[in-house]
Amino acid sequence: MKDNTKPDIKYAAVLQNEYNYVLAQQITKRLFESGLITKDEFNKITAKNRESFSPLLGRIMPELT
Repeated sequence: MKDNTKPDIKYAAVLQNEYNYVLAQQITKRLFESGLITKDEFNKITAKNRESFSPLLGRIMPELT
């Protein structure tokens, strides 16, 4: 019988990656909105964040155009 009181380590890692992706994207968005990076740089960083963190929803999110 499986102990359901302990979080599944694989699930916890997936959630941590999702959280890290969201934080990285928030920072990237602030940089873009502040004019510190260009639209092209924003898209490149977004692609790198998706590659680095492998978020579940990141694969279907569109780039900024």
